[in-house]
Amino acid sequence: QLAGCNLEQALTAAKDLARLHAFGYKTGWQHESTWIRPLIDEQLRKTGEESLRVHLPESMKLYEAVCPDWLAPNAERYPDLAYEFTDKMHKYPHTLIHGDFRADNLVFNQTGHMTLLDWQLVFSAPGAYDLGYFMSQSLDTDLRREHGDSILNAYFDELEQLGVEVNQREFMEVFRLATAYCLIYPLIGGGRSEEHTSELQS
Repeated sequence: QLAGCNLEQALTAAKDLARLHAFGYKTGWQHESTWIRPLIDEQLRKTGEESLRVHLPESMKLYEAVCPDWLAPNAERYPDLAYEFTDKMHKYPHTLIHGDFRADNLVFNQTGHMTLLDWQLVFSAPGAYDLGYFMSQSLDTDLRREHGDSILNAYFDELEQLGVEVNQREFMEVFRLATAYCLIYPLIGGGRSEEHTSELQS
């Protein structure tokens, strides 16, 4: 997870993710899905908000030296902003979302094929959620800046080949919201790292 994916792996991940999302779009994983939770599920949101409020102060204290300047004065707003972000994303067409699409859950074999692990966070949401989470937290910053458009286009091209049309302007709106929202994961996880380290040491 710390090393992230290289360009070849990122392109493969984007294409495979498009195949998962195409299945969801074509089979109707929309707001009315009966057995899978939507992005705005109150239990999901409440759990995330409570965890964020608990672990955010410790996370900011532990990693203050590596946080960007804009984060500290805005971090306390994230529990409330999380609800706002999910409300906005919920308005767009949904598909089947992996929910934890990041480098640590991707296994690539010697031929470049990918296997996706850890399906415990599956829910319905716009496809841009998974891709925004992946590109913001599983790629080196320089790689993302140089090749981000190529990775996005690989995703769009695969969807098109599978007969799924997406409004790219709307997709990028959700992509930006998802990138902002998914910051809650390192903000929660960072604050829990010392807790887990203490457990391991004991």
